[in-house]
Amino acid sequence: MPDLRDSLSYKGFVGSVHFNANDGGVYGRIAGVTDLVTFEATTVAGLAASFREAVEDYLLLCRTAGKPARTSYSYMRSSGRMPRRSMPLRRV
Repeated sequence: MPDLRDSLSYKGFVGSVHFNANDGGVYGRIAGVTDLVTFEATTVAGLAASFREAVEDYLLLCRTAGKPARTSYSYMRSSGRMPRRSMPLRRV
């Protein structure tokens, strides 16, 4: 049975995995960081490499900017709080 996942992980970062049916490409973004960091490829193997490269680029950017690199969801561990997303009630 193949390993079917919708996320990637590398150095404590988690990346989403999405498929674009229009062009057959795969793409994602690093979850849980305040910056928008995306990656894309034409194959799943290429997406994993692109994700690792995006993480390395993000770490370099943080070092260059002098800001801490927060791994995905590290704020939950440091604050002890679980983020909540509230959705408005919809009446049908």
